[in-house]
Amino acid sequence: DAALFLAATVGPDRRDRWSLPDEVGDWASVPPFPAGLRVAFCPTWGDEPVEPEVAAVVAAAARCFASDLGAEVIETASPFGDIQEANRAIVAMETDLTGLRRLAAGREHELSPGLRSLLARAYTAEQFTDAITVRKGAVNAMARFMAGYDVILTPTAPLPAFGIDRDGPGVIAGRTVADDAWSPCLYPANLTGQPAISVPAGFTPAGLPVGLQIIGERLVDRLVLAAAAAFEAARPWADSRPPVFA
Repeated sequence: DAALFLAATVGPDRRDRWSLPDEVGDWASVPPFPAGLRVAFCPTWGDEPVEPEVAAVVAAAARCFASDLGAEVIETASPFGDIQEANRAIVAMETDLTGLRRLAAGREHELSPGLRSLLARAYTAEQFTDAITVRKGAVNAMARFMAGYDVILTPTAPLPAFGIDRDGPGVIAGRTVADDAWSPCLYPANLTGQPAISVPAGFTPAGLPVGLQIIGERLVDRLVLAAAAAFEAARPWADSRPPVFA
């Protein structure tokens, strides 16, 4: 499905200054995952917490890349740690704060706590430039790291799904986390411009799904798709359905 989506959307567009030329062409045909690749397995991002039941499922998924897909899997620390504060500042910097504040005036109580917090905070120019500098450091760290690996494996989320009526889990593996800080493995790929995909890795004892994130080097989207397709074939999941809670 992801490959078909790319087949319909890739390529340059004059309305998008970040769009790139399509140098692949045949996106709908996913290639096989080459054997012998070096795969970095990062069980956590920095020292951020992960629930043990999630860690166990993701570790088993990483072992599958060695046992079933012929990869060399190396467990290692992530290329950099928590830079969530820089991420928050970059989100604010890329947002039309003036326009949103105008739209929300008098209706702030209707917004989610996270959006209210974003619009209420007064950022300085130095905070924005500091965040840009942090992102540049992360990009450089990721480039150095990827020089030794073909893809990175991480948990998609460090915990199973929490209640839909909550803005965040509150606690992960016994540690308090902010409502916008429960996906520490995801935003690093966005900040550094890496292609990434999430695939079902397995289920907790309660039957809730656990995701495996696969990150590739910049512009190697096809390899990420190949890794995802190969893992899905080795560990099929389509017949499994998590329980539905009222």
